[in-house]
Amino acid sequence: MRGTFRPLSKSFAPFKVGGLQPAATGGEGAPRVYLHDVVDSVMFELDAGDAGSYPGEGAEWYSLTPAPVDGGESSDYSFGGGFGMAEINEPVFTGEYDTPGAYFATDGQKFFAISGGNTDFLDALHKSTGGTNFWMATVIRYPAGGNQGIAGTNARLTANVGVSFRSPSADDFIVGYTNGASVVTADSNSAIADGTDHAIVYTYNTSTRAWKAFNNSATPVTGTLGALTVTDAPTSRLALMSSGLAAGVPNDAAANGSRMYLYAMGNEYLTDEEGAAIIANLMGRFGIS
Repeated sequence: MRGTFRPLSKSFAPFKVGGLQPAATGGEGAPRVYLHDVVDSVMFELDAGDAGSYPGEGAEWYSLTPAPVDGGESSDYSFGGGFGMAEINEPVFTGEYDTPGAYFATDGQKFFAISGGNTDFLDALHKSTGGTNFWMATVIRYPAGGNQGIAGTNARLTANVGVSFRSPSADDFIVGYTNGASVVTADSNSAIADGTDHAIVYTYNTSTRAWKAFNNSATPVTGTLGALTVTDAPTSRLALMSSGLAAGVPNDAAANGSRMYLYAMGNEYLTDEEGAAIIANLMGRFGIS
């Protein structure tokens, strides 16, 4: 399997202070600060504007995290564009190669899915027994209107099992967990589908069911998820730019004009300080004010 590479000029990781890396790089020409330089729990990080993640050709999106904290390989978290479907379903790389402003675009039918199938970590995101603490981070630009998925393993269908991160018709950020019969949701009541860039971080504690959501802000919205008993594996492999796959087809595919710049996940319940550090890193890299 093709491995990731990283340009030597970007391989230096600045020193961490107190377990957290300063959020932004030191200016033009400074070494890139990856999320695994910011917190110690990163499973994978995908970035359309980094040559180590997207080498400029093909339909595969590679992880920038050299050593996932689950002990697996970086290649375990590679994602294929339009996985299992036609070329028309592959998101379109847009922008200048190896530049932070580059992104993957969609026309409402394009998506990524994890190429090798879900890892144990991804299979446990939604479980009440045998589950895992986790966080997800993304930078997107979604237009307003309709159900639009960011990522998911349940395709937003109550009859399925899993979790999905999305924007409903109300255009806010919402996370839905399903067990095949019922659904519980974490609703940030914070708009993300408005045609502008958003850096989003969501984190969940499987023991207490506490959650936090950061949206272009160092201050999170917080809540507690309703109880839901679920031990089964998810219905879908993890898909991006949708809520998951239903019979191999993306449900809630991001609408025409949507952009995804970055997507990442890790296996801890973030402190407010850690969540704010990730948000600052993302907003700094992508010029979000």
